[in-house]
Amino acid sequence: MNALSVLLGLSLVFAFSSPLFEFYRRSLAEVFFSATVVPSAVEPYFAWSMALIGAATVGWAVTNLFLVITAFGRGEPWSFIALIASTLVWTFLEVLVSAEMGAQIETVFVLAASVSVVLPTAVAWWITVRPGKTS
Repeated sequence: MNALSVLLGLSLVFAFSSPLFEFYRRSLAEVFFSATVVPSAVEPYFAWSMALIGAATVGWAVTNLFLVITAFGRGEPWSFIALIASTLVWTFLEVLVSAEMGAQIETVFVLAASVSVVLPTAVAWWITVRPGKTS
């Protein structure tokens, strides 16, 4: 998931205006502007804000990558809890705001992304460090 998160973040920074994100841009334009395209007066701000989200996504993914490589590799229980907790907090807040604003596409995307992080992390925790595990 980390590699995909980095790719997604970079694509938000450098390719948000490309056809790759046409469906997503259209969906957000419908929610926030009742139109099929973002108004031209708002487009620079929209692209800038998506680039910031992309940059934050890359930073989050790189941090998690180092967490997985180091602490997971040593079987440190806190590392699994940290990744799961941070993902669940992000998911809760973003789903709450997206649902309130009517951005169903974002809600679906965030829930899918969250499951793709939490499920393998929970399985890795169960296999490696769960309480009562015998070697």
